[in-house]
Amino acid sequence: MNCQNYTDNLTAYLDGELSHREADEIEIHLESCSRCAHERDSLDQAFLFVENSLPQPLKPSPQIWGHIRSRIPESTVRSQLPGFLQIFQTSRWAPAVAAVAAALLVGLGLWGYVYHSETDQDLNQYMARYIEERETEEQMHQADTPPVMHPTHMEFQANPFVVETVDTKSSSPFRVK
Repeated sequence: MNCQNYTDNLTAYLDGELSHREADEIEIHLESCSRCAHERDSLDQAFLFVENSLPQPLKPSPQIWGHIRSRIPESTVRSQLPGFLQIFQTSRWAPAVAAVAAALLVGLGLWGYVYHSETDQDLNQYMARYIEERETEEQMHQADTPPVMHPTHMEFQANPFVVETVDTKSSSPFRVK
């Protein structure tokens, strides 16, 4: 190996991440190469500098702790509720707001269900009438009798949305009321 390969593996060597064989090779090289040994020494000094520059934990004396404890009022310490239940601890109105929101959501859900079920009923009735009319037309067609239709409306014969009568009280869901 050349010096570049050894210097690339120096940090792994210092961290103890190399196998015994690779570590032994690097140690042999470091004994014979002053440049790589100098690089290792520089890295050792950098590691020591970083370790020494980390903040050290404070160890206050018992007198200081007594003073700190005396300044903390006991009434400010509350029991902590887990997760989303903490919102109920911070405001007395939060449960009321949550209940109103839940009631509103349930009400909207029921309204949507009723509205759509009425629409479905109207559509089902209309489709049943349409199917009956189509079956009647098909039977008439098979009997070779032409359907009776006003001559001005012959171009709308196959359109299921055109009503043949002038009845304006039709219950078609597609008619504007």
